[in-house]
Amino acid sequence: MSTDLPGKLAAQKRSIKEIDGEAPEVAFGCVSSFPRDPADRAPSLRLDAFDPVEDEITATALAVNLDRFLLAYYEPYLAAVDMGDTDSGSGPVLAARFEHFGIRVGLLRSIADRVRQALDGQVTGLHGAVKEILQHTQEQVLAEFDDRVNVNDGTLVETTWEAALTLTDY
Repeated sequence: MSTDLPGKLAAQKRSIKEIDGEAPEVAFGCVSSFPRDPADRAPSLRLDAFDPVEDEITATALAVNLDRFLLAYYEPYLAAVDMGDTDSGSGPVLAARFEHFGIRVGLLRSIADRVRQALDGQVTGLHGAVKEILQHTQEQVLAEFDDRVNVNDGTLVETTWEAALTLTDY
C-alpha cells in the first residue's frame, strides 16, 4: 500500500455526509494485500481499514431516490439469473449457475418478483417492499440456506474456485 493511500481513502469516505437525508451507516476505505514477510515463505492476507469520523467541510449530501437505487442494485442480479442456467426449484431463492466460471448467482424470489414489477414501471414503493420482504424472510432463508444467502440484502453469490485458488501460480 502506498503511503499516500490512507489519506486518499479517508478523504473519499468523508466526501459524502448524507444520502437521502441520512448519514451513511458504514463508509470506510479498505485495502487488502499480501505483503511478503522475509521470515515467512507464504504471504498472509493483511487488511487495512480507514474510517475517519469527521466529514469534509465541503462534503456532499446526495438526494437519492431509494426506490430507483434498489432497482439499480438488484437489476444486475435478476439479469444474471435470467441469463444463466436455471438452478432453483420453487424455494425462496431464484438462482442460476454459470458453470464455465464456477459461479452461482441468485436472489430471493419475492425480491426478484418485485424487481420485475419495478422494471415494468411500478418503481414506487420498491424500497419499502424490499425492506419488508427482508424482515419477514430472514428466518426462513437462514433455516434453509445457512450462510449462502446474504440475508442483509437477499442476494446469493457462490463460487467453486477453491481448487483454482489453492494452485501455485508461479
